[in-house]
Amino acid sequence: MFCQKCGKENLEEAGFCGFCGAPLAPTARAPVSAPPATSGAQPVSNGLTIGICIASLFIPLVGIIMGGIYMSDANPAKKSAGKLWLIVGAAVMVFYCALFSAGSLGNL
Repeated sequence: MFCQKCGKENLEEAGFCGFCGAPLAPTARAPVSAPPATSGAQPVSNGLTIGICIASLFIPLVGIIMGGIYMSDANPAKKSAGKLWLIVGAAVMVFYCALFSAGSLGNL
């Protein structure tokens, strides 16, 4: 990059001229390209989301494990589905534990 005041060459990253101290105009940088667009396919289908939720009602560990796996993905749609499954699995687990403890207290 050349200084507009004195004409000396400076580093591209420089904010001020190293020779005369004049502020350097920032150079136009290439725009950051967006990630490639998907072909419209959903990363997590509605059927899978509903299926995991239903399975979590009977086996809560399914929702907890699948939720943990999908929440570690960088894709926001997968994170959202994983969060839902994790919440459903944990809620059903808490419900079953409360139901079991209430039933076992009656035997005392």
